Amino acid sequence: MKKSAEKNIINYFLAQEIKSLKHHIVLFAQTNNFESLHKLRVNIKKIRAFYAFAERSYGKKYQTNKLKAVFQLAGEIRQLQVNSLLIRALEELPQQLLVQLNQQENLLYKDFVSNHLSFLNDVNKVAAENSLPTELPGTKVLKKIFKQKQKQAMSMVKHPKRKRLHRFRKSIKKLLYIFKALPKTVRQHIGFNNKVLNKLQLRIGLWHDTAAAMFFIKQHNDQGNFNLYLSVLHEKEKRQFKNICLNIDRLIAKSSDK
Repeated sequence: MKKSAEKNIINYFLAQEIKSLKHHIVLFAQTNNFESLHKLRVNIKKIRAFYAFAERSYGKKYQTNKLKAVFQLAGEIRQLQVNSLLIRALEELPQQLLVQLNQQENLLYKDFVSNHLSFLNDVNKVAAENSLPTELPGTKVLKKIFKQKQKQAMSMVKHPKRKRLHRFRKSIKKLLYIFKALPKTVRQHIGFNNKVLNKLQLRIGLWHDTAAAMFFIKQHNDQGNFNLYLSVLHEKEKRQFKNICLNIDRLIAKSSDK
């Protein structure tokens, strides 16, 4: 690949994510589409990751605070949607709780629709106020950044604790976003085992879903007898966490193979 083709690669992916974010903000406001809500949150995560990478690479501050409002509101709506799906999976369907969740979701959705033009304006401001350099840092610089960030992330799970796993996963996902956006000619010199680390973060993601479901059901156990379901979730969570703990040393070792 020619050097000139590598120069704008992060800018290209950043522009694509910003374009996609604006598209899904409008689409969700128009349709209340579950998938668009998920995608706009992923867009924001990637945009933040790109700017954080640029801060570390170029020593310049990039502001993304204007994306906080849409990200938080979308997160609240998505959590209600996920909880509603969880409730519908219960054998004894607690109708009162389901109605309550739907009412809360409808109120937040109306809030989103009312503010979606303001959210679009915020996205445009972030794009206009943050200009990245046209050239990527050198390979040595990139390799150093990935090594440092990976080491920091791995230190969180050297002695696995439940409260650290989700934070570790977010750190690894940010590195994965950046790694996938880099030119292939650069990636092969970074020394970042994306396949192994992606497998690890996916396992942690499945565990986190189970843990979140347990927490939600416990909060509302007074609205139905969910003890049996909680028992099943508890055993599942223990198996998942044990599996992560048993394999984490091997997975961390593999992450250093390249």
